[in-house]
Amino acid sequence: MLAAKTLDYLAIRGINYDAQYPLNMQEPEFKTAEEPAADDTYSSVRSRCLVDDDELRRFIDANRHQIGQIEKSLGKSGAHHVALEGGHIYTNEKPDLRHIFELKQTALMREHLLRIGLRVTNLLFVDDYHPAPEDDTLDVDAYRNLALKMGWPINIVQSERSMLPVANVMIGILRQMGKVVPHGEKGALLAHHARKVELLGKNNGAPTCAMLDAALSTIKFGQLGADAIINVLPRGYKGQQRNTRDILRASRESNIEGIPEQEGLPFNNLFLTPDGRIRAGRPQQFS
Repeated sequence: MLAAKTLDYLAIRGINYDAQYPLNMQEPEFKTAEEPAADDTYSSVRSRCLVDDDELRRFIDANRHQIGQIEKSLGKSGAHHVALEGGHIYTNEKPDLRHIFELKQTALMREHLLRIGLRVTNLLFVDDYHPAPEDDTLDVDAYRNLALKMGWPINIVQSERSMLPVANVMIGILRQMGKVVPHGEKGALLAHHARKVELLGKNNGAPTCAMLDAALSTIKFGQLGADAIINVLPRGYKGQQRNTRDILRASRESNIEGIPEQEGLPFNNLFLTPDGRIRAGRPQQFS
């Protein structure tokens, strides 16, 4: 269990985390769909593929350069297992045409990864962190079924709020390593950084989206065993994803568990533009 292991790691280093940063130690809850099997390989799911060959060909042709960047990054790192995230949705949202489009693009990306011989774990990250609980209207099972109809069989559904324990542990380690500076009344930033990369909001002291995403990334790498990440998101998330990469880089320098040591590990983005076109984030290499 990642959070428990990280607390053991803190204790070994003589860091009294609980006294200064109290933490709810409930482990992140993973909800795994009955279908498909967790080992999502081309041979095991081909009979269930709902992506048309011509549609896939058009997707690749229209985005050959961008997808080529991702393939180059995956090849350079020798990746065999990709954690593919897409279809981001808030618990107070109802799926609309934008979500359908994002699910379809994620399905096409998955199909391409399978056909070039990679194992794929399909993960939906549901935002239950920002909406008020009383506003939660999302039927997660229905949304997962919609994703399947679009050709993307989700293996794991993970809530954003469940990342709080892991994020708090990570912030505690970063603080002990001198990589955190105060920001406003309650906030925190990465230290020695050219940009303002928020770990905690300056007004409410709560972990930021980028911090929670970094926590999820350590689980993708560590607990799920992926050696590459691809997040399919609207282009408006570009800044947030850049902050996530910076937090992961600082976390790796601080020896936080769940981030592999080898160089050249890809953290990739496929960004969707409002008019329906796709742009790939430049594959990022941890230096």
